[in-house]
Amino acid sequence: MGLSEELKKSDKAWFSEMLGLSKQEIRRRLKICIKTEEDLIRLFGDMRDAAGNSLRDFMESYGDFSDRLNVIYSTASESALEVKTPFSAQFDRKARGSFLEIMSVTARWLGDITAEDLEKFIAETWLFSTMRATRAARFVTNSLCECNSFERLKQQGYKYKVWNTILDGRERLTHFIANGQRVEVDQPFTVGGFLMMFPRDQTYGAPLREVINCRCTITGA
Repeated sequence: MGLSEELKKSDKAWFSEMLGLSKQEIRRRLKICIKTEEDLIRLFGDMRDAAGNSLRDFMESYGDFSDRLNVIYSTASESALEVKTPFSAQFDRKARGSFLEIMSVTARWLGDITAEDLEKFIAETWLFSTMRATRAARFVTNSLCECNSFERLKQQGYKYKVWNTILDGRERLTHFIANGQRVEVDQPFTVGGFLMMFPRDQTYGAPLREVINCRCTITGA
């Protein structure tokens, strides 16, 4: 299953607007994102089909769906994290948990749903939508690739790093304030009262509200 040209164009624009990324890095992130999107869209289609058959069919298949989500994450991680360090391994574990948490909306439905709710369940198109797949793919791609960029800065001998926020009116206030923040390369930024080694880092406990749909980047200084 291939992504439409409209989706590819939208993804390219998303990554191209991010500050400080080389053309090579944009292409790398785009390739990982498109692969992740394709896998998620295919998975969501299978989930919708199972739910359309019956609630029992969907619930019996949910374990397989969860396994496939783990495979999708692992594929993205293997491609994105080129630099392997103890910190990147720690970040990888945390990022996997965040990705699965974002994708677990359907799991939370299963505790209370009844056969009578099935029609409503299927009608919740967000659960199986291309938009949801796109946002999740961009989130996991940027998170993993930004960790890789952080490790690259250390390898390249940079002493400092700078937080870069796209200031176009869509940025959250905490990231607006963080724009231009400069710290030693091995020290965390303070963003919204939380410590983050780079945008979308949750290893110090930053909540999802500080990382979802984030377009910020770091550059060396």
